[in-house]
Amino acid sequence: MRGVAIFSVAVLGVSALLVGWVGAEDLAIRRRGGGGWGAKTQYGLLFNPKTVQSFEGVALSYEKFTPLRQMAYGYLLVLKTPKEIIPIHVGPGWYVEKMRFRVVPGERVWVRGSRILIHEKPVVIATEVKTPSGSILLRMEDGFPVWSEERYKDVGPGGS
Repeated sequence: MRGVAIFSVAVLGVSALLVGWVGAEDLAIRRRGGGGWGAKTQYGLLFNPKTVQSFEGVALSYEKFTPLRQMAYGYLLVLKTPKEIIPIHVGPGWYVEKMRFRVVPGERVWVRGSRILIHEKPVVIATEVKTPSGSILLRMEDGFPVWSEERYKDVGPGGS
């Protein structure tokens, strides 16, 4: 019986370490820029607040993708509007999944984001996406990711 108790305590200890490690890893990803998705990364600097606009249409597809080399995967929504078919960069996979957001192909979707060019092709870096089943806020209007802690790292207890 004593052996079972010691084993149970050991299992609980290992479980606590794993949970702590996963939480620390999540925090480290947010501080590093979310796998290349942060505001001050090569990708994040592509966001242009002057080109933010709204789009509405039907989702043609929703899948994992990598926007630029050496970035963590994210989600790509291909949206068919009355004027065009446009790729929408939703956000980093870890964040979108944590928020339990998804898009079902065929459903109506409203997107707000910065229309830019990547490899000379138009794409939208989303700030917000809404579907009949839910919505997700991704970036502020200035392009700063809501998942990032970069904005607050230099702020001390007194505020600024």
